Amino acid sequence: MKKIILTVLILVVLTSCKKTSLSGDHFIFGSSYSECGGNCVNYFIIKKDQLYPDDMTNALDKLRFKNQKLSQDKYNLAKQLIDKLPDYLKNSSSSTFGCPDCRDQGAYYIEIKENSKINKFHIDTDTSQIPPEIKSYILDLKSILGQL
Repeated sequence: MKKIILTVLILVVLTSCKKTSLSGDHFIFGSSYSECGGNCVNYFIIKKDQLYPDDMTNALDKLRFKNQKLSQDKYNLAKQLIDKLPDYLKNSSSSTFGCPDCRDQGAYYIEIKENSKINKFHIDTDTSQIPPEIKSYILDLKSILGQL
């Protein structure tokens, strides 16, 4: 009887724990520059609790990512972007903020796929051109990209 109660208790605890996971979904983030020489894209994807770098050189390329995952430390750093995603972005009807790469200043890109729904955001790197509700998040994004 004790074994049954212990088993039930363990199952209750394990099934009640909430884990942030994108399972089959993904979170893509990064920066790109249309007028540059060499590698003009710095994108990453978080998928199945792993972080992978892009395998592209141009923002017009089809989204491709390497199969080799990055370290757990880098994943933990990048995961902050999912955890801190502003409600303003989640609830926005707009997908473009500012004038991304209009003046060759580059652009940030965020793509979120959840439950087969995809949201894409193109964001100006000039934080004076974006809504104040996302400014600190974009500064965090810039910092994290610099550390990856």
